Amino acid sequence: MPSRYICEIHDEIDDAVEKLRIDLIPGLTEEARVAGKRMEAKLHDYSSMKYDVRRYKDLKSEIKKLKSTKEFLEANLDLEEIEHDDDDWPDEL
Repeated sequence: MPSRYICEIHDEIDDAVEKLRIDLIPGLTEEARVAGKRMEAKLHDYSSMKYDVRRYKDLKSEIKKLKSTKEFLEANLDLEEIEHDDDDWPDEL
């Protein structure tokens, strides 16, 4: 069955009430309830997606900063300048 808009379902409910087709109302009411729940789920998914996109952009920016910090440290760190005394190191690791 194709998805229908809630407004279409409510129009059918109004027609059923107008024509005194009370037997159709429970089914149409349930269909409207299901359509409303689907709509709410989509809205929740959309808001969750907006949060995920925002979080992705924040993480991407943080990664960029960390990469530039790493490049700066690698450029300014000369391993040969680091002096250490071999006596300070344990014999076995």
